[in-house]
Amino acid sequence: MKKLFALLLIMMVSLVTACSDDAEKAGSEAKNETGKETGKENSKETKQEDSKEKVEKESDDKVKSADSKESDKAMAEGTETKLEEATFTVPSHFMEQEAPKDFPFPIVVYAFKANDAVSSLNVLVEPVPDGVSFDQFLEASFASTGFDYESKKNFELNGQQWNEAVSINLQGFKLNQKTVIHNGNAYIFSYASMPANYEVNMESYDKLIDSVKFTN
Repeated sequence: MKKLFALLLIMMVSLVTACSDDAEKAGSEAKNETGKETGKENSKETKQEDSKEKVEKESDDKVKSADSKESDKAMAEGTETKLEEATFTVPSHFMEQEAPKDFPFPIVVYAFKANDAVSSLNVLVEPVPDGVSFDQFLEASFASTGFDYESKKNFELNGQQWNEAVSINLQGFKLNQKTVIHNGNAYIFSYASMPANYEVNMESYDKLIDSVKFTN
């Protein structure tokens, strides 16, 4: 708006009509001087705007860099956790919760919070019946939930076959389950959050998955 206003000033400079050549010359000189001053003002305002935009961009870049470093720091300072034959690094902002009593399978439960968005994570180990393939186990599991699935896909990580299934569960939470089978057991990692906050902790969840290793 300031740049537009300066340009309008230049366009609106009026020449004083004089009867003599001296008056006309004086008017012309006045126009040139006004144009120079307005041009200087316009250039100054342009530089100020550019400087302001540069400062704002540098500030945004610093915030993004700080967030990334904080996430990397949280993972670096995380706790290596062992469940059956699997080990994985739990970021420091994942808070372990009490596991459900009398749960039939080994399980660990976590809750974590970022930017006022609360999410949950659990890891459980379920035995796979003899003769049941990876895909058969998954299809049976999907059929038993009653969830509305948005996507299902297999992928490879650290030389092992995994599956990722994204769904909306019966309570309206968006759920991401990543499953891998090792030595006859299915290791199921489940991340849940409200749909509006789903992406907030996905980076931390993905880093936890990337850290998964098996002892045997």
